[in-house]
Amino acid sequence: MTPEAPFIELRTDAFTQPTDEMIDLVRSMGYVYSDLARECPLTDELEALGAEMVGMEASILCPSGTLSNLLGLLTLGRPGSEVIVEADAHIYNRERGGISAIAQLVPRPVRGRRGVLTPEDIQPYIRHEPQARVVNPKWQWSILISRTSLVCIENPHNGVGNMVWNVEQTRAICKLAHSVGAAVFIDGARLLNSAVALNVPASELASPADGIALGLAKGLAAPVGSLFCGSREVVERARTLRQMLGGSMHRPAWLSAAGIIALKKMPERLRIDHENARLLAEQLGEIPGVKVDLEQVQTNTVLFEVTDASWTTETLVNALAERKIRIGSRGDRLFRVVTHHAIGEAQIGSFVSALRTILSSKR
Repeated sequence: MTPEAPFIELRTDAFTQPTDEMIDLVRSMGYVYSDLARECPLTDELEALGAEMVGMEASILCPSGTLSNLLGLLTLGRPGSEVIVEADAHIYNRERGGISAIAQLVPRPVRGRRGVLTPEDIQPYIRHEPQARVVNPKWQWSILISRTSLVCIENPHNGVGNMVWNVEQTRAICKLAHSVGAAVFIDGARLLNSAVALNVPASELASPADGIALGLAKGLAAPVGSLFCGSREVVERARTLRQMLGGSMHRPAWLSAAGIIALKKMPERLRIDHENARLLAEQLGEIPGVKVDLEQVQTNTVLFEVTDASWTTETLVNALAERKIRIGSRGDRLFRVVTHHAIGEAQIGSFVSALRTILSSKR
């Protein structure tokens, strides 16, 4: 059985433990084959399953979502060109600058509304050939202008509490980008959360784009892994780049076996995580001095603010840690809690009770 956590883990679903079924299956496996030699049937099965779920032709297993995102940038963008990203996007803010240092792209951050960009938001920032051929007072001459080769979106958007992009919003961005010759890449670390929240197939959210990184190791609970999905031609180029970047694996069968369970059995569990997040948000909202925007609770993530200025982020996080409860911070007295399969009503009740007690101690 999965060992019981020594604390209540609410910081992120990235720390989710594998399920008992995943652990039991891995323990029972016999000989494992090399994926580097293209001989691993479990990895082949996982990649085919992931590609089918998001409506793409093919996929490739990566050890992290950061690498999947990097493969998307490298295969769909062009060195020296611009990539439009939402200003709070993970791929721009939290991946150590690989977007520029490795992919050689120039990020063009655009502020969306709660992480979602509209065609009207990005239209003024798209630079493409018909515009570049005109002497423009703003951009001067064609030779000076870096063209837009890629638009990146994040669904759901981690930086704003994992709020979702719906099908129509995704299609609108893809239609505009494709009309000017730019590709679209989706950071889908939690895409299945969005699909569950909207009650639509994941393929409807992903297939309008040219590539997607599909996470396996957040709420889906696989121990490691992300799938970079796209056309067969793009994925084969990504396979070479994965090797160059040190991301290929000889024996990923254990990870692939857990990933198959994650994709086949865990999406419905996400629905429970969402219900628990809503329950948690409602109970937090009943605590004096705590502000929660319930409209922002769309998946498994809750952002809340403590209004008492005598508290600092560090002191409150530490006070809860002393009670074996771990939460995340997102700014000055702004906090994040995330539900997953190890968080149920009992853990929610313990956290809310502890927070209520801690905050009342200063009143």
